[in-house]
Amino acid sequence: MKKKTVVICGPFKFPFGDAGANRVFEVAKTILLTGREVLVIGNGILREEDKQIDGKYMIDGIQYDSIYSKKTKKLHKGIKLLTGGLPFLIKFNQHNVIKAEAIISYGGYFLGNYILYPAVKFLRKEKFIVDVVEWYSPDQFPKRYFNLFYIDAQIGVRYFYPKIKNIITISSFLENYYIDKGCIVVVIPPLTSLETGFSSFNKIQTRKNSKLRLIYAGTAGKKDYLDIMLIGISKLTSDQIKQLEINIYGYGEKEIAKYMKEYPEVLKKIGNSMNAYGRIPRSSVLKEIKNSHFTILMRPISRYSKAGFPSKVPESLSLGTPVILNYTSDLQLYVKDFKEGLIVKEFNSESFTKTLIVALSLSPEKIEEMSNNAKMSALKKFHPAVFVNKVNNFLMKIT
Repeated sequence: MKKKTVVICGPFKFPFGDAGANRVFEVAKTILLTGREVLVIGNGILREEDKQIDGKYMIDGIQYDSIYSKKTKKLHKGIKLLTGGLPFLIKFNQHNVIKAEAIISYGGYFLGNYILYPAVKFLRKEKFIVDVVEWYSPDQFPKRYFNLFYIDAQIGVRYFYPKIKNIITISSFLENYYIDKGCIVVVIPPLTSLETGFSSFNKIQTRKNSKLRLIYAGTAGKKDYLDIMLIGISKLTSDQIKQLEINIYGYGEKEIAKYMKEYPEVLKKIGNSMNAYGRIPRSSVLKEIKNSHFTILMRPISRYSKAGFPSKVPESLSLGTPVILNYTSDLQLYVKDFKEGLIVKEFNSESFTKTLIVALSLSPEKIEEMSNNAKMSALKKFHPAVFVNKVNNFLMKIT
Protein backbone atom coordinates (compact mmCIF):
# COMPACT_ATOMS: atom_id res chain seq x y z
CA MET A 1 0.00 0.00 0.00
CA LYS A 2 1.34 3.41 -1.00
CA LYS A 3 2.14 5.66 1.94
CA LYS A 4 0.11 8.82 2.51
CA THR A 5 1.87 12.09 1.67
CA VAL A 6 1.89 15.29 3.70
CA VAL A 7 3.11 18.48 2.01
CA ILE A 8 4.64 21.39 3.95
CA CYS A 9 5.07 24.70 2.15
CA GLY A 10 5.97 28.29 2.92
CA PRO A 11 8.57 31.07 2.50
CA PHE A 12 11.25 29.39 4.64
CA LYS A 13 14.76 28.59 3.37
CA PHE A 14 14.71 24.82 3.60
CA PRO A 15 16.69 22.86 4.60
CA PHE A 16 19.03 24.96 6.78
CA GLY A 17 18.56 28.61 5.85
CA ASP A 18 16.55 30.08 8.74
CA ALA A 19 14.59 29.38 11.91
CA GLY A 20 11.47 28.53 9.89
CA ALA A 21 13.40 25.85 7.99
CA ASN A 22 14.61 24.36 11.29
CA ARG A 23 11.02 24.21 12.54
CA VAL A 24 9.73 22.58 9.36
CA PHE A 25 12.61 20.08 9.27
CA GLU A 26 11.77 18.74 12.73
CA VAL A 27 8.01 18.65 12.09
CA ALA A 28 8.70 16.79 8.83
CA LYS A 29 10.85 14.25 10.71
CA THR A 30 7.98 13.70 13.15
CA ILE A 31 5.54 13.07 10.31
CA LEU A 32 8.01 10.64 8.72
CA LEU A 33 8.06 8.68 11.96
CA THR A 34 4.27 8.22 11.71
CA GLY A 35 4.86 6.18 8.52
CA ARG A 36 3.96 8.90 6.03
CA GLU A 37 5.96 10.50 3.23
CA VAL A 38 6.75 14.21 3.32
CA LEU A 39 7.26 16.73 0.53
CA VAL A 40 8.58 20.14 1.57
CA ILE A 41 8.30 23.12 -0.78
CA GLY A 42 10.18 26.14 0.53
CA ASN A 43 12.08 29.16 -0.69
CA GLY A 44 15.65 28.01 -0.16
CA ILE A 45 18.46 27.02 -2.48
CA LEU A 46 18.45 23.38 -3.62
CA ARG A 47 21.65 21.65 -2.51
CA GLU A 48 23.46 19.60 -5.15
CA GLU A 49 24.61 17.06 -2.55
CA ASP A 50 20.93 16.21 -1.95
CA LYS A 51 20.14 15.52 -5.62
CA GLN A 52 19.24 11.91 -6.38
CA ILE A 53 19.68 9.89 -9.60
CA ASP A 54 16.02 10.49 -10.52
CA GLY A 55 16.47 14.27 -10.10
CA LYS A 56 14.63 14.53 -6.79
CA TYR A 57 16.14 16.32 -3.82
CA MET A 58 16.16 14.26 -0.61
CA ILE A 59 17.56 14.87 2.87
CA ASP A 60 17.06 12.51 5.81
CA GLY A 61 14.22 10.79 3.96
CA ILE A 62 12.42 14.09 3.23
CA GLN A 63 11.84 15.11 -0.38
CA TYR A 64 12.05 18.84 -0.96
CA ASP A 65 11.77 21.46 -3.68
CA SER A 66 11.83 25.24 -3.86
CA ILE A 67 10.20 28.19 -5.60
CA TYR A 68 13.52 30.05 -5.33
CA SER A 69 15.24 31.35 -8.44
CA LYS A 70 17.98 33.95 -8.84
CA LYS A 71 15.94 35.86 -11.42
CA THR A 72 12.98 36.39 -9.12
CA LYS A 73 14.87 36.59 -5.81
CA LYS A 74 14.01 40.25 -5.27
CA LEU A 75 10.41 39.74 -6.39
CA HIS A 76 9.40 37.03 -3.92
CA LYS A 77 7.78 39.40 -1.45
CA GLY A 78 5.81 40.95 -4.29
CA ILE A 79 4.82 37.52 -5.58
CA LYS A 80 3.54 36.65 -2.13
CA LEU A 81 1.40 39.79 -1.98
CA LEU A 82 -0.02 39.33 -5.46
CA THR A 83 -0.55 35.60 -5.72
CA GLY A 84 -1.58 34.36 -2.28
CA GLY A 85 0.68 31.30 -2.27
CA LEU A 86 0.13 30.39 -5.92
CA PRO A 87 3.85 29.68 -6.64
CA PHE A 88 3.78 26.93 -4.01
CA LEU A 89 0.63 25.44 -5.51
CA ILE A 90 2.18 25.41 -8.99
CA LYS A 91 5.35 23.75 -7.71
CA PHE A 92 3.30 21.22 -5.75
CA ASN A 93 1.27 20.30 -8.85
CA GLN A 94 4.49 19.64 -10.74
CA HIS A 95 5.23 16.74 -8.37
CA ASN A 96 2.12 14.83 -9.49
CA VAL A 97 0.93 14.03 -6.01
CA ILE A 98 -2.50 12.68 -6.89
CA LYS A 99 -4.00 13.45 -3.52
CA ALA A 100 -2.05 14.55 -0.47
CA GLU A 101 -3.40 13.63 2.94
CA ALA A 102 -2.85 17.22 4.05
CA ILE A 103 -1.07 20.45 3.13
CA ILE A 104 0.62 22.33 5.97
CA SER A 105 1.29 26.02 5.41
CA TYR A 106 4.00 27.65 7.51
CA GLY A 107 4.54 31.41 7.75
CA GLY A 108 2.10 32.55 5.08
CA TYR A 109 -0.45 34.45 7.21
CA PHE A 110 -3.27 35.86 5.05
CA LEU A 111 -1.47 37.18 1.97
CA GLY A 112 0.48 33.96 1.60
CA ASN A 113 -2.59 31.71 1.76
CA TYR A 114 -5.66 33.45 0.38
CA ILE A 115 -5.41 31.57 -2.95
CA LEU A 116 -3.55 28.48 -1.72
CA TYR A 117 -6.14 27.59 0.93
CA PRO A 118 -9.30 27.58 -1.23
CA ALA A 119 -7.43 25.90 -4.09
CA VAL A 120 -6.35 23.05 -1.81
CA LYS A 121 -9.56 22.80 0.18
CA PHE A 122 -12.20 23.20 -2.50
CA LEU A 123 -10.54 22.37 -5.82
CA ARG A 124 -8.10 19.62 -4.84
CA LYS A 125 -10.35 18.43 -1.96
CA GLU A 126 -7.40 18.06 0.41
CA LYS A 127 -7.08 18.94 4.08
CA PHE A 128 -5.35 22.22 4.89
CA ILE A 129 -3.37 22.97 8.07
CA VAL A 130 -1.56 26.08 9.29
CA ASP A 131 1.42 25.99 11.64
CA VAL A 132 1.15 29.06 13.88
CA VAL A 133 4.34 30.00 15.73
CA GLU A 134 3.98 33.76 16.30
CA TRP A 135 1.50 36.42 17.33
CA TYR A 136 3.37 39.66 16.90
CA SER A 137 3.00 42.79 19.00
CA PRO A 138 2.85 46.17 17.20
CA ASP A 139 5.90 47.53 19.03
CA GLN A 140 8.04 44.93 17.22
CA PHE A 141 7.67 46.88 13.94
CA PRO A 142 8.36 50.32 12.54
CA LYS A 143 5.07 52.18 12.02
CA ARG A 144 3.56 49.79 14.59
CA TYR A 145 -0.12 49.18 13.71
CA PHE A 146 0.40 50.52 10.18
CA ASN A 147 3.17 48.12 9.21
CA LEU A 148 2.01 45.94 6.28
CA PHE A 149 3.60 42.74 7.62
CA TYR A 150 1.98 43.33 11.02
CA ILE A 151 -1.44 43.88 9.42
CA ASP A 152 -1.05 40.74 7.30
CA ALA A 153 -0.09 38.69 10.38
CA GLN A 154 -2.99 40.05 12.41
CA ILE A 155 -5.54 39.23 9.71
CA GLY A 156 -4.07 35.75 9.45
CA VAL A 157 -3.90 34.94 13.16
CA ARG A 158 -7.17 36.57 14.24
CA TYR A 159 -9.57 36.03 11.33
CA PHE A 160 -8.23 33.78 8.57
CA TYR A 161 -6.73 30.89 10.53
CA PRO A 162 -9.88 30.24 12.60
CA LYS A 163 -11.74 29.65 9.32
CA ILE A 164 -9.16 27.03 8.31
CA LYS A 165 -9.86 25.15 11.58
CA ASN A 166 -6.86 22.76 11.48
CA ILE A 167 -4.08 24.31 13.55
CA ILE A 168 -0.60 23.35 14.71
CA THR A 169 0.60 25.75 17.41
CA ILE A 170 3.90 26.22 19.16
CA SER A 171 2.49 27.15 22.59
CA SER A 172 -0.43 26.57 24.95
CA PHE A 173 -1.32 30.28 24.68
CA LEU A 174 -2.11 29.84 20.98
CA GLU A 175 -3.67 26.43 21.64
CA ASN A 176 -6.20 27.92 24.06
CA TYR A 177 -6.98 30.78 21.67
CA TYR A 178 -7.80 28.48 18.76
CA ILE A 179 -9.65 25.92 20.85
CA ASP A 180 -11.94 28.78 21.94
CA LYS A 181 -12.50 29.44 18.23
CA GLY A 182 -13.65 25.84 17.69
CA CYS A 183 -10.49 24.65 15.93
CA ILE A 184 -8.78 21.26 15.98
CA VAL A 185 -5.40 21.96 17.57
CA VAL A 186 -2.15 20.19 18.38
CA VAL A 187 0.76 21.81 20.24
CA ILE A 188 4.24 21.09 18.92
CA PRO A 189 6.97 23.11 20.65
CA PRO A 190 10.28 23.68 18.85
CA LEU A 191 11.73 20.22 18.33
CA THR A 192 15.33 19.16 18.11
CA SER A 193 16.98 15.98 16.89
CA LEU A 194 20.55 17.22 17.23
CA GLU A 195 21.97 13.77 17.90
CA THR A 196 25.45 15.23 18.25
CA GLY A 197 24.16 17.09 21.26
CA PHE A 198 23.91 13.89 23.26
CA SER A 199 27.62 13.17 23.24
CA SER A 200 29.60 14.13 26.34
CA PHE A 201 31.34 17.45 26.92
CA ASN A 202 33.17 17.76 30.23
CA LYS A 203 31.89 20.97 31.79
CA ILE A 204 33.54 20.10 35.11
CA GLN A 205 37.03 20.32 33.66
CA THR A 206 36.28 23.42 31.57
CA ARG A 207 34.80 25.23 34.58
CA LYS A 208 37.80 24.36 36.73
CA ASN A 209 40.24 25.59 34.14
CA SER A 210 38.43 28.59 32.67
CA LYS A 211 35.95 31.38 33.22
CA LEU A 212 32.19 30.83 33.28
CA ARG A 213 31.24 30.81 29.58
CA LEU A 214 27.97 32.51 28.66
CA ILE A 215 26.64 32.55 25.12
CA TYR A 216 23.97 34.49 23.24
CA ALA A 217 23.34 33.55 19.62
CA GLY A 218 20.74 35.38 17.56
CA THR A 219 19.48 38.78 16.56
CA ALA A 220 18.05 40.78 19.43
CA GLY A 221 15.67 43.70 19.12
CA LYS A 222 12.32 42.33 17.99
CA LYS A 223 12.26 39.44 20.47
CA ASP A 224 15.28 39.11 22.74
CA TYR A 225 16.48 41.89 25.01
CA LEU A 226 20.25 41.62 24.87
CA ASP A 227 20.54 45.12 26.35
CA ILE A 228 18.90 43.99 29.59
CA MET A 229 21.39 41.13 29.82
CA LEU A 230 24.45 43.28 29.12
CA ILE A 231 23.31 45.94 31.60
CA GLY A 232 22.83 43.16 34.15
CA ILE A 233 26.36 41.91 33.52
CA SER A 234 27.76 45.43 33.95
CA LYS A 235 26.19 45.67 37.42
CA LEU A 236 28.45 42.89 38.68
CA THR A 237 31.66 43.88 40.41
CA SER A 238 34.77 44.18 38.29
CA ASP A 239 36.16 41.00 39.84
CA GLN A 240 32.95 39.11 39.04
CA ILE A 241 32.96 40.34 35.44
CA LYS A 242 36.54 39.08 35.06
CA GLN A 243 35.27 35.60 35.95
CA LEU A 244 32.98 35.64 32.89
CA GLU A 245 33.56 34.96 29.21
CA ILE A 246 30.56 36.32 27.25
CA ASN A 247 30.41 35.26 23.61
CA ILE A 248 27.90 36.95 21.29
CA TYR A 249 27.06 35.49 17.87
CA GLY A 250 24.87 37.39 15.42
CA TYR A 251 26.39 40.78 16.21
CA GLY A 252 29.87 42.03 15.43
CA GLU A 253 31.64 44.64 17.54
CA LYS A 254 30.33 47.58 15.49
CA GLU A 255 26.78 46.20 15.59
CA ILE A 256 26.96 45.73 19.36
CA ALA A 257 28.24 49.28 19.76
CA LYS A 258 25.33 50.58 17.66
CA TYR A 259 22.81 48.42 19.50
CA MET A 260 24.11 49.68 22.87
CA LYS A 261 24.73 53.28 21.78
CA GLU A 262 22.66 54.61 24.68
CA TYR A 263 24.75 52.63 27.17
CA PRO A 264 28.42 53.09 26.20
CA GLU A 265 29.42 52.80 29.86
CA VAL A 266 28.03 49.25 29.93
CA LEU A 267 30.33 48.01 27.17
CA LYS A 268 33.24 49.86 28.71
CA LYS A 269 32.78 48.15 32.07
CA ILE A 270 32.33 44.68 30.55
CA GLY A 271 35.45 45.28 28.47
CA ASN A 272 37.45 42.28 27.29
CA SER A 273 35.15 39.82 29.04
CA MET A 274 32.81 40.05 26.02
CA ASN A 275 33.52 38.91 22.45
CA ALA A 276 31.19 39.79 19.55
CA TYR A 277 31.80 37.49 16.58
CA GLY A 278 29.07 38.49 14.13
CA ARG A 279 27.30 35.93 11.97
CA ILE A 280 28.86 32.50 11.55
CA PRO A 281 27.51 29.22 10.07
CA ARG A 282 24.86 27.48 12.15
CA SER A 283 27.03 24.40 12.55
CA SER A 284 29.71 26.59 14.16
CA VAL A 285 27.14 28.25 16.43
CA LEU A 286 25.97 24.84 17.66
CA LYS A 287 29.54 23.89 18.49
CA GLU A 288 30.01 27.09 20.48
CA ILE A 289 26.75 26.56 22.38
CA LYS A 290 27.90 23.06 23.28
CA ASN A 291 31.22 24.45 24.53
CA SER A 292 29.52 26.98 26.83
CA HIS A 293 28.30 26.65 30.39
CA PHE A 294 25.05 28.62 29.95
CA THR A 295 22.95 30.11 27.18
CA ILE A 296 21.42 33.45 28.22
CA LEU A 297 18.00 34.74 27.16
CA MET A 298 15.64 37.47 28.34
CA ARG A 299 12.22 38.33 26.92
CA PRO A 300 9.50 40.63 28.31
CA ILE A 301 6.05 39.38 29.29
CA SER A 302 4.16 40.33 26.16
CA ARG A 303 1.70 38.78 23.74
CA TYR A 304 4.45 37.76 21.34
CA SER A 305 6.50 36.09 24.09
CA LYS A 306 3.43 34.25 25.42
CA ALA A 307 2.40 33.05 21.96
CA GLY A 308 5.85 32.12 20.65
CA PHE A 309 8.47 29.74 22.02
CA PRO A 310 12.21 30.48 21.86
CA SER A 311 13.80 27.70 19.79
CA LYS A 312 17.12 28.62 21.39
CA VAL A 313 16.01 26.78 24.54
CA PRO A 314 15.50 23.19 23.28
CA GLU A 315 18.48 23.64 20.98
CA SER A 316 20.72 24.62 23.88
CA LEU A 317 19.37 21.87 26.16
CA SER A 318 19.98 19.22 23.50
CA LEU A 319 23.60 20.33 23.34
CA GLY A 320 23.96 19.89 27.09
CA THR A 321 24.04 23.60 27.86
CA PRO A 322 21.67 24.81 30.60
CA VAL A 323 19.90 28.15 30.18
CA ILE A 324 19.68 31.36 32.19
CA LEU A 325 16.30 32.93 31.39
CA ASN A 326 13.07 34.43 32.67
CA TYR A 327 9.82 32.54 32.23
CA THR A 328 7.76 33.32 29.13
CA SER A 329 5.66 31.09 26.85
CA ASP A 330 5.57 27.51 28.25
CA LEU A 331 9.16 27.53 29.50
CA GLN A 332 8.08 26.78 33.07
CA LEU A 333 7.03 23.32 31.84
CA TYR A 334 10.48 22.53 30.51
CA VAL A 335 13.09 24.42 32.53
CA LYS A 336 13.24 24.15 36.32
CA ASP A 337 15.45 26.28 38.55
CA PHE A 338 18.78 24.56 39.33
CA LYS A 339 17.71 21.58 37.16
CA GLU A 340 17.97 22.51 33.46
CA GLY A 341 18.83 26.14 34.09
CA LEU A 342 18.68 29.17 36.37
CA ILE A 343 15.50 31.23 36.44
CA VAL A 344 15.61 35.03 36.42
CA LYS A 345 12.70 35.95 38.66
CA GLU A 346 11.82 39.31 37.06
CA PHE A 347 12.33 40.93 33.69
CA ASN A 348 14.93 43.51 34.64
CA SER A 349 18.69 43.89 34.76
CA GLU A 350 18.85 43.74 38.56
CA SER A 351 17.23 40.31 38.64
CA PHE A 352 19.55 39.14 35.85
CA THR A 353 22.55 40.32 37.89
CA LYS A 354 21.39 38.34 40.92
CA THR A 355 21.03 35.20 38.82
CA LEU A 356 24.53 35.63 37.39
CA ILE A 357 25.92 35.83 40.91
CA VAL A 358 24.23 32.48 41.61
CA ALA A 359 25.73 31.04 38.40
CA LEU A 360 29.21 32.15 39.44
CA SER A 361 28.78 30.43 42.80
CA LEU A 362 27.92 27.02 41.31
CA SER A 363 30.46 24.24 41.60
CA PRO A 364 31.77 22.58 38.42
CA GLU A 365 30.02 19.39 39.54
CA LYS A 366 26.67 21.19 39.79
CA ILE A 367 27.09 22.66 36.31
CA GLU A 368 27.86 19.19 34.95
CA GLU A 369 24.75 17.83 36.68
CA MET A 370 22.63 20.58 35.11
CA SER A 371 24.21 19.81 31.74
CA ASN A 372 23.16 16.18 32.02
CA ASN A 373 19.66 17.27 33.08
CA ALA A 374 19.48 19.52 30.03
CA LYS A 375 20.37 16.70 27.63
CA MET A 376 17.84 14.31 29.18
CA SER A 377 15.12 16.98 29.18
CA ALA A 378 15.67 17.63 25.47
CA LEU A 379 15.53 13.92 24.69
CA LYS A 380 12.34 13.37 26.70
CA LYS A 381 10.49 16.58 25.84
CA PHE A 382 11.69 17.96 22.50
CA HIS A 383 12.74 15.02 20.32
CA PRO A 384 10.45 14.32 17.29
CA ALA A 385 9.90 10.73 18.46
CA VAL A 386 8.07 12.04 21.54
CA PHE A 387 5.35 13.62 19.37
CA VAL A 388 4.67 10.79 16.91
CA ASN A 389 1.40 9.61 18.47
CA LYS A 390 0.15 13.14 19.04
CA VAL A 391 0.83 14.14 15.43
CA ASN A 392 -0.63 10.92 14.04
CA ASN A 393 -3.85 11.39 16.05
CA PHE A 394 -4.08 15.01 14.88
CA LEU A 395 -3.71 14.07 11.21
CA MET A 396 -6.42 11.43 11.57
CA LYS A 397 -8.77 13.84 13.35
CA ILE A 398 -8.63 16.92 11.10
CA THR A 399 -11.36 17.71 8.58
